[in-house]
Amino acid sequence: MIKNLKILKYILLLSIFHFPFSIVPVFAADVFVLPESNDLAAGEFYEAKIFLSSSETVNAIEGKILFSENNLNIEDVKSGNSIINLWIEKPKKNEGGLISFSGITPGGYIGKEGYLFTVIFKAGSADSGQVELKDVAVLKNDGYGTPAKVELKHSVYK
Repeated sequence: MIKNLKILKYILLLSIFHFPFSIVPVFAADVFVLPESNDLAAGEFYEAKIFLSSSETVNAIEGKILFSENNLNIEDVKSGNSIINLWIEKPKKNEGGLISFSGITPGGYIGKEGYLFTVIFKAGSADSGQVELKDVAVLKNDGYGTPAKVELKHSVYK
């Protein structure tokens, strides 16, 4: 009887410590560039579309895009039809192959492939180039501005 009680306590103890962690979902926001890769030809135009996917409601995003300035030249940045309703810093080219952006969407966003903006590049040469997301932060729509875990996916032009 005592042996059965010890076994029952052990099982109960393991269940208590294991159960909460096994049902806690991992929420992450994915920020990515489409297309992920493309063949680069001198003088051609390329669109790098920036998207956000999130399994929980988020309402703010900020970040930077680095690109190969020696062979990718920005022709235009378009943000029409974006899930971002209010740009704090509208995406624009800065010095040294850098695009900064920051914005919010009151009420939040949850879903897949939420369009943020498009950068139109013109290839200066047929060398490879890269569009890299950097210092991206996404905030949850929880009233506290809690940072969401962010996974980034870059784009390479060959």
